[in-house]
Amino acid sequence: MHAYPHVRLEVGINGAGFVCVGDHAQTLSVLGISSPKPTNTPYLIEASFIDPEHLCQSLHAHPIENSPTLTYRSKRGSDPQVLVGLEWLAFLLQRFAPQANLQVSPPSTPALPAKTLNFSPQDIGDILGQTPSKERIQEILKALGFKLCDQGDQFLATIPPFRHDISTIPDIAEEILRIQGLDDLPKSSLATFEPSSDNPHYTRHLFEHQIATKALAWGFKEVVHYLFAKKEHLEALGYPTLQENLDLLNPINNDLNTLRTSLIPGLLEALGRNKNWGFKSMALFELGSVYDTQRTQQSSLAFLAAGLQTLPHYPHPKGTEWDFYSFTAMLARILGVFELHPISPQQRQEQPYLNTTYHPYQSAWIFQEGVKIGVVGALNPILVQEHDLLEGSLLLRSLARI
Repeated sequence: MHAYPHVRLEVGINGAGFVCVGDHAQTLSVLGISSPKPTNTPYLIEASFIDPEHLCQSLHAHPIENSPTLTYRSKRGSDPQVLVGLEWLAFLLQRFAPQANLQVSPPSTPALPAKTLNFSPQDIGDILGQTPSKERIQEILKALGFKLCDQGDQFLATIPPFRHDISTIPDIAEEILRIQGLDDLPKSSLATFEPSSDNPHYTRHLFEHQIATKALAWGFKEVVHYLFAKKEHLEALGYPTLQENLDLLNPINNDLNTLRTSLIPGLLEALGRNKNWGFKSMALFELGSVYDTQRTQQSSLAFLAAGLQTLPHYPHPKGTEWDFYSFTAMLARILGVFELHPISPQQRQEQPYLNTTYHPYQSAWIFQEGVKIGVVGALNPILVQEHDLLEGSLLLRSLARI
């Protein structure tokens, strides 16, 4: 509320969005920011309201010289019912200055529309952790000047015009909490959710790393071979090879003249070399890429165990040898629980490597969580005899489904 000299005044909005009051010669005040300084009577008394949100945005965009006290009060907001203020001024003048004459004119602008919010008791409960009763919500908000309309499971709240700090449902919840009291609310953990930052490549890397770590912990040695292989060796073992039009055009040499379609031939070569070097106990595994006949790359995992599982010791002076059952028991510790399903004669006929590489009576498909993931079996005795290998067991697992 401000006093102006009794002259013709003009009210308008300048380019920065501020409401200015002035006469024909100068600007006397900026509503909510600076006040006039009248020198003589009679005065024109101005009672006005300006939206605090609009005022703050205008000041942020266009900082101007202002009265700190007035600006602070204006930013906090006031009651838009300006006639109430003038009526109170008239009462004070009549009581303390009876000789003063105050003439009140109607507002020059229409009343502001009321702000409303729709909310339910459950909305309040989601924020506070405890759902107040509808009766308690009505009691608190009506005492704070809100008008409530009960719409079944929801309330339509009319916000008091002087409460510029309330615009969302959390603001309503804060008012209820302020009256209800923080000590009356039950303690509960904040429900948070953080989306996973993992990607498929990291998930695969982590899975392969965990398998390799377990295998190393149980005594297996990791081996690494070239992606290339000898085509004739793959064909002799019954493994498929790349189609002719997709095969290598300029191989490094005749021993590496195609891309490998299985990890098993490389492990068999490693078994033969280590036997020739005098090793009597071997447990190897390899994680690597293989290719199908269409030259599509996929990851694969292979295990081989041959010779002695444990070196000579009391009470086994000759040590204990690997067999099919001890090998599969060790794999279960590394890969987890799996099931063995028999290989049918038709499958052996369609996939020749099942006959040439694996024992015909000690081999089976591996199923994990209902999905076929590979094949396990003892080495074919004919293959052991022809290539002078140690007797052992093999596992080939596909990692394409990970």
